[in-house]
Amino acid sequence: MPSDSQPAPVQPPQPIPQEPLPPVTPMQTKKAMHPFVIVLLVILLLGIGGIGGYYLITKQTPFQIPKACTLEAKLCPDGFSVGRTGPNCEFTPCPTSSPTYQPQPSLSSDITQIDQTLSNIFSGNINFKENENNIKIYNASFTINNGTIVELNKDVNIVVYSNIKGKTQKEGYELIEWIRNFDKEINIYDSLTSGEHITEVYAGTGYVTAKVLVKNIGNRKYLVYDQPFSPSSTYSRIYLTYNSQEQNLIYIYVITYDFYAVKSTDNQTQDGKSYRVVESYPEDFQNFLNEVENVLAKY
Repeated sequence: MPSDSQPAPVQPPQPIPQEPLPPVTPMQTKKAMHPFVIVLLVILLLGIGGIGGYYLITKQTPFQIPKACTLEAKLCPDGFSVGRTGPNCEFTPCPTSSPTYQPQPSLSSDITQIDQTLSNIFSGNINFKENENNIKIYNASFTINNGTIVELNKDVNIVVYSNIKGKTQKEGYELIEWIRNFDKEINIYDSLTSGEHITEVYAGTGYVTAKVLVKNIGNRKYLVYDQPFSPSSTYSRIYLTYNSQEQNLIYIYVITYDFYAVKSTDNQTQDGKSYRVVESYPEDFQNFLNEVENVLAKY
């Protein structure tokens, strides 16, 4: 049934009261720096930089171009040579003792030292040491490396015997002994003529049978032969000459440590004596032998 009463009017939503915002204050602008102040700061910075630069320049050591020393060498008593070095280009002091297996600077310098030694020998300018048998002995040794300290390549030993006429002496190696007869060695030298011979010769460790080539090198007669030495794994090329005027018996041993690189053959004489013949040496050792013979040819 319809009602006579009128519906209540709908009230519109009331707005939520808000806090009033604070008034906006306009931004304050910085005041620009005065140009006079800027100029003053620039002048001050330039002054500090100038003073610092002057200090660095005046305190630094002026650059000097290194002085080039002349390429000279001084031969020391131990056979080694030293060069010039340092600001005054003075020779480096000679070592107080010879270092073991020190490599030589070049092959030519080794040959020069050997050449000088032979020159002294053949001119009689050497100092002998006399042993208990009144035999005068001179010994010079040169260790020649292939450029490294630990890998030894070859040696040159030069031994001169004087005052040996009618003399003998007892020698030995480990348990082996023998009597050395110098008249026998001189007779072997004098009896052999140019060409190849199978004969007994002295080889540093006693008398052995060997194939000997007799030839003139320069103005001197030489007996040239090869001998292996198994205990030290070496081969020796031996040059023997006799200076009859000075009565000096001269042995030149050129030794290689490349034992297994040497090609050789074993042979026997008709009476059963064994001897070994070298067919070829390693190329570097053969080249060195050639240089040694070139030096021998000067005398």
